[in-house]
Amino acid sequence: MRASRRTNVVLIVADDLGYGDLACFGNPIVRTPNLDRLCEQGTALTQHYAASPLCAPARAALLTGRYNHRTGAVDVPSNRGLDRISPREHTIADEFQSQGYTTGMVGKWHNGLHSRHHHPNAKGFREFVGFLNGGMDYYQWVLDRNGQTELFDGRYLTDVFTDEAVGFIRRHSDTPFFLYLAYNAPHAPLQAPEPLTKSYRQLGTLSEEVCCLYAMIEQMDAGIGRILDTLARLNLAEDTIVLFTSDNGPWLRGGYGRHN
Repeated sequence: MRASRRTNVVLIVADDLGYGDLACFGNPIVRTPNLDRLCEQGTALTQHYAASPLCAPARAALLTGRYNHRTGAVDVPSNRGLDRISPREHTIADEFQSQGYTTGMVGKWHNGLHSRHHHPNAKGFREFVGFLNGGMDYYQWVLDRNGQTELFDGRYLTDVFTDEAVGFIRRHSDTPFFLYLAYNAPHAPLQAPEPLTKSYRQLGTLSEEVCCLYAMIEQMDAGIGRILDTLARLNLAEDTIVLFTSDNGPWLRGGYGRHN
């Protein structure tokens, strides 16, 4: 790491990913070479806990560093406002922005839907593209870009988020940046590129749900590989801390039961 440059930070969060959903943590089936590489080259925290078993509260705690009950986000219903981070709370993005960093968020917010007071742009993120509630279709998505609506353009949503993350890094490669990339994979609806799903289906040992779920994880992993490669090509790898986690762990009921 060059002493003359402040360290960039990329925080990547998966949605409903389990501890056992990665090859580096013992899954013998799923293909996650890029996360395996990140794990091998970095530090794996095997005693890491989410602050809540629920999505929005866990995210609020992660972004503020406080127990979720203090943040205002106590449950997941966006229409009742129970997912909101209180305006009095400061996020990690607020802190980075106060130190001169360019801040950006890509992906799933789920910490305030209906009021601009709870929008990512009001919580320290200079740039935002993603969705504000708790879920989104991967093939018929509607996104918010700094308050403006963008409609489905034919791309798979996980790939959209990867493209946006890569674009953010390229645009701000000459200044210190903080990027919060919140994939919604592998959260429902279970939708993935069919060739990947088929490759797991052909094993003959997995439920249809898990075949699709593993395909979603593999596509997310490929996107993370693109991000790591972008940092390397821009000579930013040694100046950037990359963190990866899940929000609160896996859903395991019904056909979702798997290696966890």
